[in-house]
Amino acid sequence: MVSESGDAIEGVTVQAVFDGEVVANDTTDADGYFDMNVAGLDDGATFTVSPEDRSASESLTYSTGASTDVGEFQIEAPTTTPPDDDDDAAGGGGGGGGGADDGGETTTPGDEPAAVEVDVTGTNPSVTVDGQGLAFVEFAAATEIDDTVSVTEILEPPVAGPGGMAFVSGAEITFSGSGGDAVEQIRKGVKQSRLDELDVTADQLVIHHLNEETDEWEALDTEVASEDDTEVVLAAPSAGFSTYAVFAQEDVTTTTTEPTPTTTEAPTTTDAPPTTTEVTTTEGPDEDGPGTTLWIILGGGILVVLLAYWWMRQ
Repeated sequence: MVSESGDAIEGVTVQAVFDGEVVANDTTDADGYFDMNVAGLDDGATFTVSPEDRSASESLTYSTGASTDVGEFQIEAPTTTPPDDDDDAAGGGGGGGGGADDGGETTTPGDEPAAVEVDVTGTNPSVTVDGQGLAFVEFAAATEIDDTVSVTEILEPPVAGPGGMAFVSGAEITFSGSGGDAVEQIRKGVKQSRLDELDVTADQLVIHHLNEETDEWEALDTEVASEDDTEVVLAAPSAGFSTYAVFAQEDVTTTTTEPTPTTTEAPTTTDAPPTTTEVTTTEGPDEDGPGTTLWIILGGGILVVLLAYWWMRQ
C-alpha cells in the first residue's frame, strides 16, 4: 500500500469482500505490506480486495490452496491535522488585533453531495462514496469490467418518490464506456446513521431506478445482503445506469383483533303433556254368576229323573 508519491503507508486496514461481506482482513505494516488468508469459498468464486475505505480495489478468483499477489495499491496518504495551539493563536504584545477574516467559505465534509470518478476493473469492483447516506456502490458483473465510473450522490430525488415512501439515499451512476453493460447486480451500502435519522429499518428499504423515458421510479427486487452497526448493504438487479435511489416503505403494523365469542343458547324444550291411553276391558261372566247356577240346577234335575226311572224298573 503506497501513497501517490510512492511512499509505503502503515496502518491501513485491507479487506477481502465476498458477496457484500468481509471474509478476511489485515493491516499494512511499516513497509505497506499486508497478508490475508481467505478460506471457505468455492473454487471459481470472485471476491474483492480493497482498503477499508474502498478507494481502490482488485477482483480476484478464489482457488483452494493458491497464493496470489494483488500488486500495489496506490491511495491518498492520510493527512494529520496538528492540534490548535492556543498560545500561538493569541495576539502577541501590544500589536494590532488578530488575523483578519479572509471572507472565504469553509465547506464541512458532508455539506455537499459526494462525487467520485474512478477507474474500475474486475468482476466485482467497488466505489467508495462516503456521502451523507451512501457509503459505497459495488457492481457484480458477468465479465471483466475495465472502465471509468462516476458516482454522484443525490440528496433529494429529482422526481417525487412513490407514494408513502421516504427518500433515504441516491446516486447518479454513469460509465464512460460500455463497462456498465456487463453489470448484472448493483449493491449499495447505506449508512446506518441515515436509517437512524429517518427511524427506518433495513427490511423497509427498496432500491429504485429512475426510468428516464417515463420519468417514474421503478422498484427493483431488493434483498438485504448484509448489515452491521455502520451500514446496510442492499442488492438488486442492474437496470442500466443513470439514477438510482433507496426509498423506505411505510412500516405497516398488523393488529390482531381477538374474535368475540358468540354464545348460542340451547333451544327451549317444551314438555308435552303425558298421553294417557285408555284401555277398555270386557269382563267375562262371573264364575259364581247366574250361568253357572243354571247348569247345576239342570244337572241335578236330570239326575233325579234318571234315579226315578231306575227305581220304577226295580
